[in-house]
This record gives sequence, C-alpha cells and structure tokens, in this order.
Amino acid sequence: MNYEEAISSLTGSSSDEQPPMKQTAELVFNAETQQWENVITIEPLSEEEVARRNAEPRPTKADENRELRTILLSMTDEYAISDRPLSDAMREYRQALRDITTHPNWPNLEESDWPVKPE
Repeated sequence: MNYEEAISSLTGSSSDEQPPMKQTAELVFNAETQQWENVITIEPLSEEEVARRNAEPRPTKADENRELRTILLSMTDEYAISDRPLSDAMREYRQALRDITTHPNWPNLEESDWPVKPE
C-alpha cells in the first residue's frame, strides 16, 4: 500500500469515488515458511459503519496523520520482531514515523514530509 492508498483508506475518498473502506492489520505466523507476516485486509464499510462514521465528528488532520503513522508503523512491525535483526535504516524510518508530530509542517504534512520506507 502506498501513501495515496493509505490516505484513501483513512478518508474513505478517492478520485474514483470508491466506497469508504476500513483496514485491519494483523501479524500472523506462517508455519510453512516459519516467518511472521503482516496481513493487511481492506474491505468496504457496512452501511451501519458508514452511518455511524457519518454521525461522528470528523477527524482532524492531526488525527488522520496519527492514524496514517500507525498504519505505516504496522506495515514494518515484522522487521521489529526480536528474532529478526532490524537494520539501522529501518530503525531510523520507524523512529522518524514516531517523531512525525514534531515535524515543522505538522499537522499539514505533504507526501514529501513523510519518511521514506527503506528497501
């Protein structure tokens, strides 16, 4: 999932007018490969969830950015498991995500303000 897809999943909007979506992330152990895998599920909200969401106060930009940060961190959780060495680049990336609220443009971040995930 890239930045634009993550934003669309949070806001429920996109240029294609797709229905609002919800995302769940789960860390699952794959017995066949003997490795932990990050399983991300994206599915449309039910009518009840859409109604409940529309009745709630809209999240602030800061709230949305914190949620995006949580999603991006969860996408790298598999690299932070104790039995898998964490590279310096990944450690710095994860720390930069945690420190994003201290960015000078917070909460009005542009895509270029977000740290770039290392390969």
